[in-house]
Order: sequence, then structure tokens, then C-alpha cells
Amino acid sequence: MSTFSDFSGFLVFFLRIPESDFSKNKSFEKAVCASSRIDSSYFHVGILSEKNSLIHATVSQGVIEQSLPEALEGLHPDAIEFCEVDVEKSKRVLAVDFASKSIGSEYNDVFSPENINSKGKKSFYCCQLVSQAYGRDLFNDHRLNFLDGQGNFIDYWVYYFRERNYNIPQGALGTHPSILRFSPIVKFRGRQDFTMKSFLIPSNLTEALHFIGGKRLKLSKENPVFEVVEPRSGKILTTVEEATRSDVQFAVEASRKAQEQWISLPKDERSGILRKVAQLIRENFAEISKWETIDNGKSIYESKLDILSCADTFDHFAGIDLNGEHIPLSDSDSRFAYTRREPLGVVGAIGAWNYPMQTATWKIAPAIACGNGIVYKPSPLAPITTVILAQILQLAGVPDGLVNIVQGGGKTGSAICQTRDVKKISFTGSVSTGRIIAQMSSSDFVKPVTLELGGKSSCIIFDDVDIDTAVSGAMMANFFSQGSVCTNASKILIQKKILEDFTKTLVEKTRKLKIGDPLEESTRVGACISKSHLERVKGYIQEALKEGAELVFGGQPATVPGLPEGYFLEPCILSGIKPEMKIYKDEVFGAVLLIIPFETEEEALKIANNTQFGLAAGVFTNNLRRAHMFANKLEAGTVYINTFNDVSPLVPFGGFDHPYRLTQLALPHLEKTHGNVINTSSIAAITKQMDTPMYAIYGGSKAALDAWVKYDSARLGKLGVRINNINPGPFYTNIMFRGMPEGTPDDVKKAIGEKIEDAIAGSGPLKRWGKLEELVPAYLLLADNNASGFTLGACWVIDGGVAYCGSEPDFKF
Repeated sequence: MSTFSDFSGFLVFFLRIPESDFSKNKSFEKAVCASSRIDSSYFHVGILSEKNSLIHATVSQGVIEQSLPEALEGLHPDAIEFCEVDVEKSKRVLAVDFASKSIGSEYNDVFSPENINSKGKKSFYCCQLVSQAYGRDLFNDHRLNFLDGQGNFIDYWVYYFRERNYNIPQGALGTHPSILRFSPIVKFRGRQDFTMKSFLIPSNLTEALHFIGGKRLKLSKENPVFEVVEPRSGKILTTVEEATRSDVQFAVEASRKAQEQWISLPKDERSGILRKVAQLIRENFAEISKWETIDNGKSIYESKLDILSCADTFDHFAGIDLNGEHIPLSDSDSRFAYTRREPLGVVGAIGAWNYPMQTATWKIAPAIACGNGIVYKPSPLAPITTVILAQILQLAGVPDGLVNIVQGGGKTGSAICQTRDVKKISFTGSVSTGRIIAQMSSSDFVKPVTLELGGKSSCIIFDDVDIDTAVSGAMMANFFSQGSVCTNASKILIQKKILEDFTKTLVEKTRKLKIGDPLEESTRVGACISKSHLERVKGYIQEALKEGAELVFGGQPATVPGLPEGYFLEPCILSGIKPEMKIYKDEVFGAVLLIIPFETEEEALKIANNTQFGLAAGVFTNNLRRAHMFANKLEAGTVYINTFNDVSPLVPFGGFDHPYRLTQLALPHLEKTHGNVINTSSIAAITKQMDTPMYAIYGGSKAALDAWVKYDSARLGKLGVRINNINPGPFYTNIMFRGMPEGTPDDVKKAIGEKIEDAIAGSGPLKRWGKLEELVPAYLLLADNNASGFTLGACWVIDGGVAYCGSEPDFKF
């Protein structure tokens, strides 16, 4: 007597890695994939017998029983998934018995709900056999679909049913492998991948640049259009329809439906898909980089660095920790609380033209890693490579519709912000547009907004540095990406003792930068994004010269052989800069370096902090004390020490001053944290109740500052600092907890200073937003309540997510 196998009744799903357009492929399996409204990966399904062989309905042989290797040989899937139907064992036995008794039945080639094929014989198609074996009422209802994303019948099915003299059964009651796969009672148990498909960028890429529901689309001819111009040549690449409000709503709905499927996948499976994305980007980075250069105008040398960084970003977010917390409340009665982290749903994101694919990656990767769907609008000046990214995501296994790319200008962005089902907005762009985005996103219903806006940063170069190294850093802070980088330090502050030598070396090195065809490997200065932007940068230079600035080098339009209509401009160096000049205060977003001399540390700090922006700052010095002090006192979200524009997905990125008050860390905003216990002290901190008792002040500060601890825990752990407690919380707080634990050595207390010693005895409200440097002692205390990491004389400074460690404490308030 045979025994019922533990795997008997399991379903085996067969997958094809999605291509750019399954609907044009003349293959039965791929036409089945194209017919899915849920996930275009699944094309076949069978049921395991008690002998662990597969019973399935095949096109050529009808219902048969095969060993799994035989089925794989015949169907050649890219992957298979093993799933359990979550019913009692008796129903699984009955399902296998039904499938076994159906062996020998023909294939239901016309998908009739009555199980009658075109020959009039009893028959089954693959998922019909499975659904009837278990009972149709267990699975989601489904109406057959043979339409593509534009509402037209897929060509394959038109010919298929015409050959059988049968009307296309559009809307008939039926099922599909993807419907079974994502039914609530079907539980994922394992997956086996067999091949990694190579990615091919479609030859007609620029013909359809909207990507909605897993397909590249052209929208209605009635929509307004815009031209996409290649910066290096000035030629029109294509015209694109702008997405209207209804188009955006269509994309949001596709994302909402796909998000429900995405979040149902085990986290390990989702992480594996993100790692595949990284792998595919690395395997194809040369071709993608070429398109990034065509799209944006930057040199191919820079594009390759950008694209490889995108792969690193997907690898990073593939491994993020999404676990909630277990919080003991009382030792006496074993009470505890726990939190769980959930996705928001659909995120709306609007990107910039200076780093087209990198900006898209920084928004898409964390959003989907946290279980969200996303509707992303790239800049109309550089809309191409984000579509390539969307297709790579699809190829890696992201469900169709999870990531949608809509093209357009301000009206399209407005539609994204004002769509109710979009639960969060992320925007990269100008300050003026950022203000509008924030207003629109809270006009009818308030939603969280992340803004990464402009900058006007300074880089301070002291006379103790190696001049060659400092000059290279200053050039990196100004001339990379034709100067179109939000963190750029256009104000180069140089200590007067080395001003002459520094300027001479800077001009020599800048003169050697090759301005040329961005597609040539030796080119270091590419094209401006557009003719109007080139004129804008020239206008700033000319106005500065009229106001009394001196031209040290460059600033003239350049002609590149073979590209007479390209938008090329020489890097520019200006001196004689005064604070009242427009170029001193405004973000130029071009390769214009301002030389500003200084004498003392105090003067340099005053100049650097004299800005309405607070995105980044830099210091070049060989003095460790000075480096720590400036990292502590510079009012910037990120402070670079002896480097500049050195970014990593491991480090938080955001601003300090008023344009960045809504700029927050990615993960806390992309997830909701649900707790069984409400922390009233945190609420008091967030709502700014200044008369809050001392014990509650501590709780509010801890909730706020522990958010920082989360992101630095890996770095601190390597250096022996234990992280005691990690809680998500607001990035800024109006409450400050200041103090040092018992056991702090007297020499450390003395070195920290009299003002800090006065604050040790208690804590109190600041009655304003706490500055980063003011929160450092609280950060240290929260990082390790036993103070093992800093009571031995180590000095930690946390500024914008960058950690510095030295032996000389230098906190001054």
C-alpha cells in the first residue's frame, strides 16, 4: 500500500523571465504570460502525485504524468516554484486522486469553462486541471484575458483562435497560472532558478518611454508631447506623450495591485530579486552607461561609475533589516510590546536629470525593498535610462506593475502628488519646485514628503594640506557631471598662505581636462543638459564679471569636432568674489568654481555657514582636532573630510537648513511602524510640549535619536561600540537629553568643558530644533547605555551620518 507523500498535492509553477514585450512573441507559453493581468512570469502549473511525479495538462499530449526532470526537459522554464495549497490533508488526497483519474484527457485548446475542446472532447488546460482538482471555490475568480496593455487583442491569440474557427473567449470564466499562484491559500515553499537571461536593450527603446503594468507604452495621440534632445549632438532623439492625470491613475492602480502580490512574497525571495537586479546591472553596465551618456550628456567615464553605484544600491537594500522589535515592559509581570514594520503602499517619486538612473535607483530600491510599489517620473530632459532600469527589474522577477515609469513635466508631477492612493512623495530637484511639491502633497490630505533640493556648499582648504590632493578634491567638488551636482562645493575657501600655489595648480589641472565627445573614454568634460541650461550658466558667469569678479580660467562655449550643435562649456574658475554677488548666493548648477581666500578658522566657518542651504560641506586638513571641530560646527547634512562627493547607500543623505526640513532618512518614511503600546513620551517630544517632565524628555529624545543609531550600528560595532537599543523615530527633535553616565573618567569630563559638566546633572527642553552637534552627547549615551564605547577617551562626532573617531574630545557649545 503506497503512503501519501509529504509533497503530494503541492503545485509546481513554471516561469519565464519577462521580456520587454511578451505580446509580440510567437510562442504559446509566452502568449500565456502576456495574457496575465497579475504577473507575466507564470505560464504553466501542475500537481505533484504521491510518487512526487508531476500530473499536468500539456498542449501536445493532454493530461499526462511525468517525472519532474522529464517535465523540465519538455517545457524549459527559467525557474520553477513549489507551493503548498493550505488545506487539510484529506483535500490534498482528493485533489491528487482527481488529477490521477484525469490522466489521458485531451488538452482544452479553446479554454472553455465546460471542459470541451475544439474537437468536442472532455479536456483540461493546465490551471483548469489544478483548480478543478482542489475545487474552483478555493481560488480567486478570474475572467480570461487576451488583450495587451493597450486594450488590443494579442496577435498570437488572434491567429490561434482563427485557426480553430473559434471566437476569442475574452471575459469567459476561467483561470490562469498567475491567478492560482497568488491565491491566498497557495503558500510559497521554494524556488529553483535554471538560467539567468541576458538582458537586451530593445532596438526601438526611444519609441515608447512609458512603462506601465510591465509593458512599454505609447499613450494617446491626444496627449501633449515633449521633445527629448541628445545633449552631445543637439539632435532630437524622440517625442514623448506627457502622462495625464488619468494615465497616472492607471499607473498607480497597476502599482497598488502588484504591491499586494509583492508583499506576499517571502522577504528572502524579494531580496533575491533585488540581488538579481544588481547582477543584471553589472553584467550590462557598459551598454546602460552608453545610454546614460546619450540621455544626459555626461562623459562615459562618469556614467560607468554612476551605473555601477546603482548595482551597489540594490545590493545594499536587498539586505536591509525589516524586523520589528520586542520591547519588555515589566520584569514583574512579563508584559511586553512589539512592533512590526509595514509598507506604505504606493510611493510617488519625481527624479532629476543630473543623475537619471542613479536618482531613480535611490528612490526605487528602498521603496520596493520595504514592500512598496512605486510610480516614478524622471525629468523630461533625461527620461530614457529609467525605462531600461524598469525592464531590468522586470527581468529579475519584480511583478509587472510594481514599478511604473510615467513621463511628463509639471502637470504629470502634480497628478502624482495629488493622487489619493499615492501614500508618500519623494522629490529631487530645485528648491522652488520642492516648495510646490510640499504644498500640493498636503492640499487635500497630508502625506509624508521627502525633498532633496538645491545646495550652495563650501569646501575649506587649510594650509597644512598636500596641494595636489586638495586641488583634486576641489575639482571633484565642482567639475564632476559638468558641475550639476546638488552637493557641489562651488565656494572653495583657501587659506591665504597657499592661495597662489593652489590657484596655479588648479588652473594647470583644469586646463588638462579634455572637453570632447562624451562617448569617448578619454573625455572628462561632457555636455550641458540643454541649450537653455548652458545659457543659464553663462549668464551667471557674465553677471559675476559685471559685478567685479575676475575670470581665472574658462567659462566659454566649446566646440567639439563632429558635434557642432552640442551643448559644451569650458569649466570656469572665478576669483574676486564678494558676498553680495548673485553667484555667491545662488546655486549655479554648473562647472563654476569660486576662489575665496580666508585667514583664520573662525572666518572660514563664518563664510561656510553663511548660506540658506545646508546640504554638504568639506574640509581639507591634516589636523585631526580641526577636522573634528569643523565636522561638529559646519551646518551641513554631510561633512566630507579630505574628500568630496563620496557617497554610499550605507550613509544617510540629507540636508541641515530650511530647504531640508522635510528631508529624512529613507527607511522610516517608507514604512509604518505599528506598536501595541503608545509611547506617550515620544508623542510629547514630537508635539513640542515644553513643560514635559524630565523622565518623559528622556523617552522623547531616545525615540528621536535612536534612528541615527540604526544607521551607524554596523560601523560602531566594528569598532567595539555596542548598540544597546534601536528604535525608529523622527530625525529631528525639539527635545534634548544631555548627560554622561556614572563612571565617566574625570579627565574626559574636564576635556569636554565646563558647559557640558553643568549639563550633566539634568536635562531639559531646548525649545527649538536641536542642532546636530548639540545632540552628539545624547547620541553617544543612547548608542551604549554602559558607555563602553566612549568613556575610555574616544571622541565620536556624528554629522549627517558620517562618523569620525579620535583621541581628542572637542565638544564646544
